[in-house]
Amino acid sequence: MSPDTEVAVTEDDPGNALAARPGEGGVNHVRYIQDWLAGSALAGLVILSTDGFLSEFARPAERRLRWATGFRGSTGEAVVLREAAALFLDGRYAQQGLADTRGAPLSIEPGTLAARRAWLGEALPKNARIGLDPWLHSAADRAEWPVTGGRTRIRPGGSSREPYRPAVEQGYAVDLFANGYRSSSLACRRLPCTKMRDLAEHLRGQGLEALLVADPEDVSWLLNVRAADETLQTEVGDWHIVPACRSRALVEREGKVTWFVDRRQLAPALLAREKDGIAITPPDKIGKVLTATARRGPVGADLRRTPAALAAMIEANGSLRGDDTVALSRWRKHAAEIKAARRAHIIDAAAVVRFMAWLAQTVPAQSVTEFEAAEQLEALRREHPQYKGPSMPLMSASGPSGAQPHYVPRREGCRRLNDHPIYWMDSGGQYPGASTDNTLTQVLGRPEPKHMLAHTLVLKGYVALATARFPAGIQGLRLDCIARRALWQEGMDYDHRARRRRLPQHP
Repeated sequence: MSPDTEVAVTEDDPGNALAARPGEGGVNHVRYIQDWLAGSALAGLVILSTDGFLSEFARPAERRLRWATGFRGSTGEAVVLREAAALFLDGRYAQQGLADTRGAPLSIEPGTLAARRAWLGEALPKNARIGLDPWLHSAADRAEWPVTGGRTRIRPGGSSREPYRPAVEQGYAVDLFANGYRSSSLACRRLPCTKMRDLAEHLRGQGLEALLVADPEDVSWLLNVRAADETLQTEVGDWHIVPACRSRALVEREGKVTWFVDRRQLAPALLAREKDGIAITPPDKIGKVLTATARRGPVGADLRRTPAALAAMIEANGSLRGDDTVALSRWRKHAAEIKAARRAHIIDAAAVVRFMAWLAQTVPAQSVTEFEAAEQLEALRREHPQYKGPSMPLMSASGPSGAQPHYVPRREGCRRLNDHPIYWMDSGGQYPGASTDNTLTQVLGRPEPKHMLAHTLVLKGYVALATARFPAGIQGLRLDCIARRALWQEGMDYDHRARRRRLPQHP
């Protein structure tokens, strides 16, 4: 990238006259965006898979990256310029990216900062301006863009919206979090109060005026709320919706909590939270509240889960500090949470065992596709009254499909389980108080020696990692070689990570 290149967060709204919708004009809209760029002041756009809450599990109307490129995976980043375009993916999606975007005028690149920097250095002309939406980038991610080209200049401002207009969807209703804490309405109210009291004490100890909790999952944990059951229903093969209320919160050092959520989305029982010192406030008031709070003193936020737009509001009126104490606190499980998780896994395991029996009986007798197998497991889970919906897309993979991490079959064009001895399923469910995630590999025919060798080597890696001793606090990436050593000895590997080398391109 040229030193004169400018990454702009602009005030203009270049997509105002356009009303593109997913499904119009084919599986991707790269050419459409490039035609739009030709008449704009921008040389390119950054398009992410995240939504306005930085979730990779965006609702259908907010899947900008899928609309732009055709890519169906959960996470990725595209840069579309007037004369070039690239989709940056980690190693999990190398093959899927090629398949999903076939016919799109773009290249598939490794999803690393170095790869993005190299590609932009070659593709961007001098004095170019790239637009990005600060509501879709975290504060931490936004900070990486200035170093992309060395002395990159930043123009502050509002949102630079790409020519994609998400359709308006009804918001999520939320209900009391039905887990082991809910022994009585009083106990259910007391627990959030305890969490917030501890958090307020933390803020005073750190010299912070307040903490912005921008991650909806953090907010749901902190306030003990969840999304209503009906919002968790998704089609087989689609990405899941986490059981979190799409909202944000501001916790002040004296314990006051401002919850930015539309009260029309709340179940009646939740409105009583105002008696516990929780001010239910319209989401569009967050800028005004943040401005006033930042002027009183430093505000903390988890910089990797806070949109850059909100971080800019704080920094324009005071100081912002990184603080991920809420996310870290979620790791420490209450006894009731552990109990709920065990109960959910027992319920879920029963459905999976029944599914394995169904596979053993059905596949030898009739044709079964990857998608049909996923539908069967979903049907078995739904037979239990506590099942709320999938916790992830059902990754049902036969044979070569299993070599693609995060492979999700489509109804049309998927493989038959009858044609390969190895079948693999990664799935999970949502239950009151817990989510599950389990993986099974089942032999449906006579495996070949290469299949047995590969699975034995993976098992060796698992045992080696499980029995390894290492210093406390070591980075997980440094342990990766322990899990792969047995495979490497046989000249094998698996690419469930970002690649450094250039990925293959469309023919």
